[in-house]
Amino acid sequence: MIWSVVSKEEMLHCNSNPVFNYYKEALGKDNIKLGIVDETCNIDFVGKRDIVLLRTGSYALARRIKKSGVRSTAEEPDLYELAADKKKVSCLLRQSGILVPNNYRMEDIREGESYFVKPRYGAENKGISDRCICRSINEVHKQCSYMISELNEEPIIEDFIEGTECTVSCFMDSGVFNYAAIAIIDGCCEPLPESEARQLGSICSDIFKIIGIRHHSRIDFRRDLNGNFYAIDINLIPSLGPTGLFARSLLVIKNYSYKQAIEAVLNSATV
Repeated sequence: MIWSVVSKEEMLHCNSNPVFNYYKEALGKDNIKLGIVDETCNIDFVGKRDIVLLRTGSYALARRIKKSGVRSTAEEPDLYELAADKKKVSCLLRQSGILVPNNYRMEDIREGESYFVKPRYGAENKGISDRCICRSINEVHKQCSYMISELNEEPIIEDFIEGTECTVSCFMDSGVFNYAAIAIIDGCCEPLPESEARQLGSICSDIFKIIGIRHHSRIDFRRDLNGNFYAIDINLIPSLGPTGLFARSLLVIKNYSYKQAIEAVLNSATV
């Protein structure tokens, strides 16, 4: 049996039921169940032969799943706290030689430069919109004030990389790193040239080793006008719906059906 485990808080705020229904369609309703738990719950409903598809970045739940000794897609608990802090991740990647946008203090920003102001903490796309792109000091101030007062979030100010959005779906299968890299142009997924795809795959493989990722992830980049790739986000719990970028990239690059995309994630499960 496969258990899609989600926290009660995430279920309340994100409503994971629609995506779980897609899992059932892909895998068969008798093969997967939804486990909604709080952070203090035991997971003794999971059998030793079962697989846990973790759908929340809860430190406490990841720790309980790890202690249970069952196969799961849960990373080491500390990894979720690290990945949620975009500033820490950026510093770690920069120290390891991975290109990332420069970060700035408010007093260091200059007129005439373009910046991207985003929340320091949180899951993918939280607080991200077109207004994050700021092309004046006044716009930076307004966006920072908005995030603090309206979203109750600490903002990060970084370079806005003019160019193209790219994303890479990554998963481990029997210890072998696999990836599918695409460009996103006007909302459409497009294959990258083979040389650029290989370059991104190599960068993502390095990121897996640097961060300590063992299962699956979606890693987002910006390709600048000179063809350089900047890592901007690591998603340890990427959306796994059929229209999400993880499944779409596997369809475009590897011709995976939605069922095969979910199975790729499940194949990354380890004890």
